[in-house]
Amino acid sequence: MDQTEKLIIDIIDQHRDEIIEFARDIYTHAELGYKEFRTSQKFVNKMKELGLHTETGFAITGVKAYLNEEKKENASLALLGELDALRIPEHAYVNPDDCRDLLPGPGRAPDEQRSAPGYGSGPVAQDPSGVS
Repeated sequence: MDQTEKLIIDIIDQHRDEIIEFARDIYTHAELGYKEFRTSQKFVNKMKELGLHTETGFAITGVKAYLNEEKKENASLALLGELDALRIPEHAYVNPDDCRDLLPGPGRAPDEQRSAPGYGSGPVAQDPSGVS
């Protein structure tokens, strides 16, 4: 692990509880595609709290935030999260693969992230077909 990777992991560790709570809240309040208004606003609020400029209105509920807005024309880093749910009678379904990268546990392999706190709890159910 190089120095940059260690720094990133340390920052994630320092904010672990906050990251998990953010993910749990989104998971608990699943919204259908193009209707993720609560989730979108939550993201905007968090980015503003961090002092980042945001742009809204992409594909209805999409949001962009810039770490270094002055460099947005020549260097970019993107974190994408697909957070819509599917309507299934008696269940709201969120594909855990959609949220996995938004809850990065240090040292966790991608498949282990499904067992992270918040997954499989609350009113949101895992894929009832068993395929995810």
